[in-house]
Order: sequence, then C-alpha cells, then structure tokens
Amino acid sequence: MLLQIVHPNDRPRIARARQCACLTPRVARDQPDMPTPNQSESPRAGLCAACRHADVVTSSRGATFYRCRRSETDPRFPKYPALPVLVCVGYEARDSA
Repeated sequence: MLLQIVHPNDRPRIARARQCACLTPRVARDQPDMPTPNQSESPRAGLCAACRHADVVTSSRGATFYRCRRSETDPRFPKYPALPVLVCVGYEARDSA
C-alpha cells in the first residue's frame, strides 16, 4: 500500500505503509479461540494483558503501556502496539504458574 504525503512548499513524497503482524480489528470478545485476560489485568489491553511477550511499562505520569518483546527480534511487531490488540500472530499465553 502506497501513501502520498504532501508537505506545504515541498514536492510530494511516496511512503510505504508499514505492515504490522498485530492487527486490531473490532471483533466480538466471545470468540472461542480468543483468550480472556485475567480479571486483575487490564482488559483494555486485549491480548497483551495475557501474553508472555508483553512487558507492562508505567510512565512517571502514571500512564500504562504494553511493550512487545517480539519487536526486538521481528520487525513485524510494533514496540508499543495500539491497544486493544484483539488478534496477534505472535500471541502466546502467559504461564499460569
């Protein structure tokens, strides 16, 4: 997918849209193949709340972000995915123990 970016007083530039492995379509949460995050974790994070590759990062202002460790080795994954992540090819459930 190509996007045309036009800046004032500048010639148009073509940028390639970044393909992402984490997709966030708005789908129903009651699908059987979609795990439900633990009640103690943020349901607004979607799959990231229950994923073993996600780290919770809290800023000095109190904002909470989910960092994907898969982004360190695979460029398809964004470092900080847009939440809620409802479908992700890299999702692996966190060990309950």
